[in-house]
Amino acid sequence: MKKIILITALLLLAVVSVSGCTSNQKEYNLTVTNATDFNEDHALYAISPQKDDASFGYINLKYGTKTINGIKVYYDVYNDTEENHVNGETYFEKNGKWYMITWQDIEGNPNKSLIDSEISDKIKNI
Repeated sequence: MKKIILITALLLLAVVSVSGCTSNQKEYNLTVTNATDFNEDHALYAISPQKDDASFGYINLKYGTKTINGIKVYYDVYNDTEENHVNGETYFEKNGKWYMITWQDIEGNPNKSLIDSEISDKIKNI
């Protein structure tokens, strides 16, 4: 009986500990990867709305090109209606290599300025 109480207490403590750790995490995530065998045509195609986007639950919100830290970037922001997330992709070439930054935010994109700032920092530091 003591073992059951001890195991239950440890399990409860573990759940509380994990819950406390995740409560301080960012509400969005952002990753940078190398985009091998990529070029400007691939970037333009990747950010452009596709006719089958709706079948995947995607609604394109905004796409185009802009300059961040002197680098031309290709970006796409879309709503994932199935997951209720706002997602984004940013492609750019720096020092002869292509990179892709993907991010996901909660519905309404409340962390937009933080995400934009982090994208700028990532581009600057590559």
